[in-house]
Amino acid sequence: MIDTDKLKEAAEPVYDSPHNSEWIVGIDAWGCVFVLKAPNIHFSFFDNAHNAECIGIPFEMPEEKAGVYKMRCSYHELTDWESGIVDDYEFHCEELTKVLEYI
Repeated sequence: MIDTDKLKEAAEPVYDSPHNSEWIVGIDAWGCVFVLKAPNIHFSFFDNAHNAECIGIPFEMPEEKAGVYKMRCSYHELTDWESGIVDDYEFHCEELTKVLEYI
């Protein structure tokens, strides 16, 4: 006999939490941030676009040198003060580690 519960569990995709997520980003000479590799979070975060500004991660970091970085971000939800419904979200950069520097 086939266990249908196990089949359902196997078919459902598994996503990581957006809290404390790690992103691989590129920063150009002008400080613009580009997402090179996103974490395994739900695809709805990428509904608007795949660029840093639309996803909600910091999209300008002019104080950083050009290169490739690992960015650890915390996730924050913004709620409407009247209804209490989440109407926006953003990721705050908590840690930025240089992986490769552009010379």
